[in-house]
Amino acid sequence: MMPHHGQGAISSFEDAIALAHVINDDALSSMAAKFDAYERERKARGERIQTSSRSVNDCLHLPAGAARLERNRVLNELGRHFSWLHGYKIGV
Repeated sequence: MMPHHGQGAISSFEDAIALAHVINDDALSSMAAKFDAYERERKARGERIQTSSRSVNDCLHLPAGAARLERNRVLNELGRHFSWLHGYKIGV
């Protein structure tokens, strides 16, 4: 996990909570089913965070010019662009 979203440790906390949820889910009959549910819950999010973090890495190291100005405009609206990241609710 690249550091540009500050999500490395947070993702670990999310993983632990998601794992606790599926382990305690009586609707899932086996540990294999519980681990499958955990993977479905976490895999896509982890991949999205990694992909986004790589994009931010490229964005943070732009030379002066139009691309940097556009980046700065986007950064001024971070809440809107990254609400998927910071507003995440496990299992919802």
